[in-house]
Amino acid sequence: MFTIAICDDKKEIRDGLSKFIDRILGEKRAEYKTFSFSNGDELLNWLYNSDVEVELLFLDIEMPGITGVEVKSELEKNDKVKRIVFATSHYENMQEAFGAKVIGFMLKPLQFEEIKKRLENVYQEYEEDVLIEIAKDIFVKKSEVSYIKAEGNYCDFYCIDGKAIKAVRSPLSHYKKIFGDRFIQVHKSYIVNACDIKRYDAGYVALSNNIEISIGRSYINSFKTEYRTIAMNIARGRL
Repeated sequence: MFTIAICDDKKEIRDGLSKFIDRILGEKRAEYKTFSFSNGDELLNWLYNSDVEVELLFLDIEMPGITGVEVKSELEKNDKVKRIVFATSHYENMQEAFGAKVIGFMLKPLQFEEIKKRLENVYQEYEEDVLIEIAKDIFVKKSEVSYIKAEGNYCDFYCIDGKAIKAVRSPLSHYKKIFGDRFIQVHKSYIVNACDIKRYDAGYVALSNNIEISIGRSYINSFKTEYRTIAMNIARGRL
């Protein structure tokens, strides 16, 4: 089930977003559910007491009490919400709101076409996030993989939830091809999921589970270029 959450202190914005979502996904005859919350504490309490995983959260940056940025920081500690689109009245708030799960920003008053673009991109990604067979009878989803490590002629897969699948016989180049552009090679032995990068500097990338992977000298420039392109495309709603 495709699940959307809306968190905004203004009821008219929550109601308007819900109507837009119904219109957009109704035309696709999609199976979905929408949940609305008036503040960050309400949202977090629901998430931590529910088994629901949210594919897309529309989150207001400026809210009384816990702010949208603080909510985002809390959600980076778990997998309860996969993607966040921020709504804001001031673009100067964007810089502190960037994060691994943030796929874009929308300026208030919210426009139907902008919401449609964001929602359709995420829904398409949700539909295309199919299981990939990495070996006979062994399947993973692209979005679940944090990084892949080569060990000779074998590869180990490390997932965002901490699970690992080891000693799969195929070269790293094979998985770089089938996992696609969002997976970036940072070292001759590693490719990483760009959407799981928490931060990076010239020497390493930091991923989920406090994992840090060194960036090889020959990969630094290509990594920066690829990661910047992915980040810009996500911010503009192209991915």
